[in-house]
Amino acid sequence: MRGNPDAARLVEGHRRLDAIPIFLAALGVYAALGVPVAAWFLLAGVKRIDANPMTWGARVLLFPGCCALWPVLIAKSVGGKA
Repeated sequence: MRGNPDAARLVEGHRRLDAIPIFLAALGVYAALGVPVAAWFLLAGVKRIDANPMTWGARVLLFPGCCALWPVLIAKSVGGKA
């Protein structure tokens, strides 16, 4: 690939594409951890933060955010400052 600069760009571009499956796997692990934590939080853990009753509709609306922010929810649930 000494004489062809386009071939060198293809090889460099291929290295960048190798990072995509790693990123998607990490995102999948994050989501796989977030779903059960969000379910636990919305069923039982929310009472530790807010004593007011929560409707099922509110729980459904909060589920995606809880999946995304599960590390913060764990920190708040165990009493830490997040």
